[in-house]
Amino acid sequence: MFDKKVKVKEIRDLGSRNYLLTLNAAEQAALTRPGQFFMLKCVERIDENPLLRRPLSAFNIHRHPRSGKPAGLDFLIKDIGNGTHKLANLMQGDEIYCLGPQGHWFQAPAESQSRISHAYLVAGGV
Repeated sequence: MFDKKVKVKEIRDLGSRNYLLTLNAAEQAALTRPGQFFMLKCVERIDENPLLRRPLSAFNIHRHPRSGKPAGLDFLIKDIGNGTHKLANLMQGDEIYCLGPQGHWFQAPAESQSRISHAYLVAGGV
């Protein structure tokens, strides 16, 4: 687990107050497994609100086109409160603190891996 200041590669407006935040976080992306999450710091100074970080699941891991090595992380954000509003208003080149990966990851049972080509996980959230 790392607590790193990482650069915003891109923030894309998906409509209906949904945003796709892409961070250049190669070290953290290399350690990320299915089901893990990150704590993103919404503000720089301790006297700003909100003080607490926002927990967000890793939506996607970006890989370098040639090497295939992990290069960054995507997060799906819904702008519904003060913290997520600040995250949704980040600009390309901004830096934020990203703590993770955290949580217990999961893996498909070994006996089903040879029979399954795609798996879908349905959960709460955005």
